[in-house]
Amino acid sequence: MPEQTVTQWTRPQWDQYIQQVNDSVTYPEISSHQPLRPAFPTITYTCPVCLYTQSGIDLVQSENGETFTATWRDCEHRVSVPIVDEIPPPSFLHDPVLTARFHCPRHCSWSYDEFPSLEPAAPIRLRARAQASTLTEALAGVTQEDITAAITTAADERDRAFRARLKDAYARHYAQAHPGITAPTPAAP
Repeated sequence: MPEQTVTQWTRPQWDQYIQQVNDSVTYPEISSHQPLRPAFPTITYTCPVCLYTQSGIDLVQSENGETFTATWRDCEHRVSVPIVDEIPPPSFLHDPVLTARFHCPRHCSWSYDEFPSLEPAAPIRLRARAQASTLTEALAGVTQEDITAAITTAADERDRAFRARLKDAYARHYAQAHPGITAPTPAAP
């Protein structure tokens, strides 16, 4: 078969294709009436050029590390996709506490863990009357809007602190493991 030309894709096109592949994964039926057998999900890749369904796709990173090429195994159609260093969504572990694990977008073995379930809640600050003798009197002038604004302010402070920790962790990792490459920063909320 003659070598196929390489089609240029944007990163959002690639991400959409991979999401469609993930959505099409079929899982085997498990029945309590049959002996337990190893069961594996079926993953198929449909070539976007010829629409032929295949069992595999090969990914090869370019020498300069700025792109990778995806080649569908049976038809050999290829696409080139830019590598965008974005902080990928975390994987979540629940053992023994909720852990958000962030991985390096360059696919090295590094990861950074955040423990949102262990983070202390920020205090909610409300305006209160100082001369009151009871809590009800002190908070008499507080409205639902005041409470909502106080909760939002506390959440924004926690979010800023989290993003600063994440940005710092990626900056330290890139300086050590990927020098000369700009570290990704957290996406804007």
